[in-house]
Amino acid sequence: TAASTVSALLVGRVVSGVAFGFYSTAVNVHLAECAAPASRGALLTLPQVAVSSGIALSYLYSVIVILWGGGFRAMLAASSVMSVGVAFSVWLMPESPRWLLQEGRGEDAKEALCQLRGGPTKAVELEWSELASSTRRSEVASAGDKGGRSVGKGGWGLHALFRERSVVRSLAVCCTLQALQQLSGINAIIYFTPQVLQEAGTCSMFTTLLPSLRRHPSACSLLATLASYLPKLPAILLAMYLVDRVGRRMLLLTMMPPLAGSLAALAVSLSLPQSCWYRSQMALLSLSVYGIFFVLSLGPMPNMITGELLPTDARGAGMSVSVGVQWVLSSLVSVSFPILCSSIGTGPTFMCYSAIMACGWFFVLLCLPETSGVSLESLQLLEKEKERKRTATLTKRCKRCKARA
Repeated sequence: TAASTVSALLVGRVVSGVAFGFYSTAVNVHLAECAAPASRGALLTLPQVAVSSGIALSYLYSVIVILWGGGFRAMLAASSVMSVGVAFSVWLMPESPRWLLQEGRGEDAKEALCQLRGGPTKAVELEWSELASSTRRSEVASAGDKGGRSVGKGGWGLHALFRERSVVRSLAVCCTLQALQQLSGINAIIYFTPQVLQEAGTCSMFTTLLPSLRRHPSACSLLATLASYLPKLPAILLAMYLVDRVGRRMLLLTMMPPLAGSLAALAVSLSLPQSCWYRSQMALLSLSVYGIFFVLSLGPMPNMITGELLPTDARGAGMSVSVGVQWVLSSLVSVSFPILCSSIGTGPTFMCYSAIMACGWFFVLLCLPETSGVSLESLQLLEKEKERKRTATLTKRCKRCKARA
């Protein structure tokens, strides 16, 4: 906010970007480890609620700042206030019981679990027994592993994350989901929606209703962006309701086809001639529908499933790798979008995103397990059992091939 040179502004952006990278990793791991199985999906949707409502507020605040003649410093100052509030609220949070157990602090872990569940009850005792027995199994496995996991405190390092086949498979699924999220074009839409709607002629709809906006084209395009973004907010609340009832996998399989369809409709609207009377309305509606189905599917699911699918001693490192894939793809999409628009056109670019979503639907159908309503420890056991069966099947096939040879 106080930067006086471009270099100082870039340094501030780098520092805030690194901080947000740590924050986005820690939040999802902490929520996954602290939430009860029955409400884990709803709680893991909360970061998406915060992000989407924050973006909507930033659009509205930017319109107000532009109309009042303010600059970028006023915009950045608002986010600084929110960051201070978050920093103070962190001190009120209990630590993850699973992390405390992994660190050998059993009494603190049990106290944290009781605090999270509202006191010592029979259900809490059962959950505690499952947590403690899972930790003991993990310690035994660590002690018997001579070349992978570090024994004792600290869990896995990145070097050991790839040494167990079931974890590698789970990590590959999580990273692919993160890649699909970004290749849906979400950050291209967030960053470039004002320009896309300007190209579609949507701003003329708002200048007709509010003639004073003709003097502020930037405010007009941001207002159009806000109008396309607002339907996302009630859709996120619907996602919170559905995710633990319908299931993660089924929600993705149901919502990804209309997500791909909305991208295709946006591509078609931008390919229509400028004289077409419904071009701008179709673009605005397509963006609104896209936002709704994004938050019902690929918005919250990648981080949610990453926090659930990876085992406790690999969750932190795995989440870091998964979120790293997310941010690398986010940067690539953001950089490549204007290049693709200038080379093949805006409409064909969105059609490419739509085709990727269609391929992603088959990936979810074939590769993604259901994680809702199951404790994290049970998920670990299920994944190891699946991997054991896959290994046994491959061994049998190899023996048959050798016998035939």
